[in-house]
Amino acid sequence: MIKVPGPDDYRRSAMLDKEFLESYPLYKWFALTRFSRPDTFKYSPSVVKNCPNCKSDQTFAFADFDEASWMQRSAGRAGTSLQDIYKDISLKINYECKGCDSFQMNFMLKFSSDGAKVQKVGQYPAITIKPSQEINIFLGEYVDLFKKGLVCESQSYGIAAFSYYRRIVELEIERLLSEIEFHVESENIEAFRSGFREIKDSHYAKNKIELISQVIPSHLKPGGTNPMGILYRVLSEGIHSLTDEECLQKAKAVRETLESFVHLLNANKDAIAKLSSATKELLVKK
Repeated sequence: MIKVPGPDDYRRSAMLDKEFLESYPLYKWFALTRFSRPDTFKYSPSVVKNCPNCKSDQTFAFADFDEASWMQRSAGRAGTSLQDIYKDISLKINYECKGCDSFQMNFMLKFSSDGAKVQKVGQYPAITIKPSQEINIFLGEYVDLFKKGLVCESQSYGIAAFSYYRRIVELEIERLLSEIEFHVESENIEAFRSGFREIKDSHYAKNKIELISQVIPSHLKPGGTNPMGILYRVLSEGIHSLTDEECLQKAKAVRETLESFVHLLNANKDAIAKLSSATKELLVKK
């Protein structure tokens, strides 16, 4: 007996990817591993984006697609594989906010000449190019470099984006190390300060990271991963031998590491400050 595919089957074989729709920049290729007709896109994962009507992040679900373009493309192609039908096609799809049930996001997709890859060539509303408030405050005068990196990343200019983020790390590494001192365990503080004094006048950011990363406290190493060690490896690599796509991947990794590390520093500092304040309150004699 032939089993007719149901909703769960379509969800498991969803062609479109949540990360691709939510965070991929324009013109960055996404490799397709499954193929399905556009009318099954309604089973694709929902995405979370900001809704101007709701004025907050909301869940968006697939609404519809440019059916006329698809019908024209697939007409007379009975028996042709779906991948062949997607070859070199452009397709507009729409996602609707589930908060207000009215505002729609639009994605214009372009498939590769072999139908095996897809990229976004247009998106409305446009991709938000805005650093978080934490990064704004932390980077201060260098936040414009971060914004330029975001713009380059959004347009898939990998070499340019990587260069901007790398420059930020080089400029801000001493400040990062100063912030880390607040978190170093007492038994390591002297080693930290000694290493810091040794390298404070060094012009090589990677040397600073290499020495200090050895005494990073465990609560600043989520999952055992040392973010400073990751940044050190990135700074140690030459940019000239990398392709634009490789630089784009590394740019994203540097940005996310920097954003996450700044968040960790702030979160732990706030927690320690609250604990200290609460402890003092408990010690106050009535």
